[in-house]
Amino acid sequence: MSSPVFKGQQVVWGTTQVNNTIGGICVSASLQRQGQHEPVEDENGARIGMVIYDETYSGTITVVCKAGESLPEIGTRITMNGFGGYVVDAKTDWQNKGKKQITVSIEGGKYLA
Repeated sequence: MSSPVFKGQQVVWGTTQVNNTIGGICVSASLQRQGQHEPVEDENGARIGMVIYDETYSGTITVVCKAGESLPEIGTRITMNGFGGYVVDAKTDWQNKGKKQITVSIEGGKYLA
């Protein structure tokens, strides 16, 4: 399948970029990068710069489960779009006339093994 085009530009479609280690079909995912930071001020308290350090990231993955799939253990390593993180939260959702889904939250950092 060729890359989809939106308003004349090629776009990324779907969730195939997520390295899903949970048994099922990934239906949504998000990833956020953030960094700790401290402003640098001059002698009058005016902000003249910023020190940025300790890059971290967090994300969520939602998966429609295969039969018999259970929640991953807290601390399980998962990779999303090249960023590795550890499961810090996991939940299962059921619904009437619906599919069982698992949603996990991960957190990681630039220097976490």
